[in-house]
Amino acid sequence: PHDAPAGGQAAPQSIEDLLQREPQTPTGPQVRGFTQRLGLSDEPIDISALSNVDADLTFDALRTRYGAVVIDRAQGSLQLADRVAKLTFRELQAFEGRAYGFASIDGRVPVPSAGINIQIDGFSLLALARLAGMEAVAGSGRLGGRIAMAGQGISPRALADSLAGESVLTLRGGNVTYASAGTRHEVCALNSDITVSSLSGPLSAKGDFNWNGEKVAFNGTLSTLAQLADSRPVALKARIEGRPVNLSYDGTIAYASALAANGTLALKTPSIRRLASWVGTALPDGPGFGSLDVTGKLAWAEQRYALNEAKIALDGETATGDIAVDTRAARPSITTNLRLTGLDLNTYLADLGTTPAAGKKSATTAPQQPAKAPTPQVRGYTQRGGWSEEPYDLSALDALDLDARLAMGRLRYKDIKIGQTQLHAVLKGKVLKSTFQDIQLYQGSGKGVIGVDATVPTAPKFTADLNFSAVETLPLLKDAADLDWLSGKGDMTLA
Repeated sequence: PHDAPAGGQAAPQSIEDLLQREPQTPTGPQVRGFTQRLGLSDEPIDISALSNVDADLTFDALRTRYGAVVIDRAQGSLQLADRVAKLTFRELQAFEGRAYGFASIDGRVPVPSAGINIQIDGFSLLALARLAGMEAVAGSGRLGGRIAMAGQGISPRALADSLAGESVLTLRGGNVTYASAGTRHEVCALNSDITVSSLSGPLSAKGDFNWNGEKVAFNGTLSTLAQLADSRPVALKARIEGRPVNLSYDGTIAYASALAANGTLALKTPSIRRLASWVGTALPDGPGFGSLDVTGKLAWAEQRYALNEAKIALDGETATGDIAVDTRAARPSITTNLRLTGLDLNTYLADLGTTPAAGKKSATTAPQQPAKAPTPQVRGYTQRGGWSEEPYDLSALDALDLDARLAMGRLRYKDIKIGQTQLHAVLKGKVLKSTFQDIQLYQGSGKGVIGVDATVPTAPKFTADLNFSAVETLPLLKDAADLDWLSGKGDMTLA
């Protein structure tokens, strides 16, 4: 065994010590496809040269280059004896940091064994990013840890397949700057610990970072790194915890041409408004978009996303059902089938800058101007009723396609209260058709269709065909128009 490096740190273990804890033959999980991708050969390892020479060499080399890797100083020894080769680095200066340890191969048995035990201290994250070709990423921070692996195999690929041990990498004080959609982002104070036992074994990671002024902690476990590299599904458990949002996932992920996932997703935030601001989207002031709690089964593949058996709690109301989003086309498509306990539109109309007035007089309303014409004018009536002459902005109808089935326990708009409602809304090619299959309205019921056709933006078409029966007129007119001089039951048709 070689001497311990300066500073009192313990010397790395020998290959024999490492192999004592691992199977002596590669009988465990194989990562053949992954190592094949790395270009490792199936040809038997030729170690006959180890039996032809014994050697004990020391070296101290400055400024050594191997491909794109530059080693500022390499100090150590090479020992060859009795078909065993051991390369020891007492000091390896590279990537603005240092490393020490050994690599060894033992050819005394029919199936050669090999191992590596390297301690890393202070490698530059930026230098490693440049080596990996990540020129668009700027950063800082220091990487450290220990890589300890050993295995046996008759060929390079079989040897790599069997590698096992324990490796821990740590990152401290990382700062990464990157650009997305033309916007510059910075991840600050990144600290992480990554532990892996083998290419076919689990990989775990934990740590924290600061993004947009908020500290976020994360931890997760991947069942196998190599299987993911082979485009096969692997198990993933992950959590992200911070003041703006808590997010967890328990399921599988895979990566071929695109990322895919299938598992249970949970998201919780005390304020959608705060979360939106954190990610760079400002919502107008208003009472809505408060706390949100979402759970469901996520299915994600090739720009298609589905949340099945979803449970959603938003602003005191709950919804259950299924949501699917398909973003493969130029215009995204959303399909939903949800049951809502209730929906108060006033909460969100205020957020969109629309005053949810009840149609009643306000103390701050400006005095009405007398009509100039001696006869009733429709134009004057609509102006006094708050109707605008501004053209409708229906551009949102061109943003997506929609097929939504909603069952609502109650619905409120201004002071109008609607009971249980079954709604099927279809938006396709800027044409919206909303079919009300059942509406409970002030002790009565109704059904009908409302349509909006925005295919000609300058001349949109609005249609309605609604029929109600046995409606209590007094509470309806009181809530809708502040009229209290008409009572009774009535049938209504709007077409």
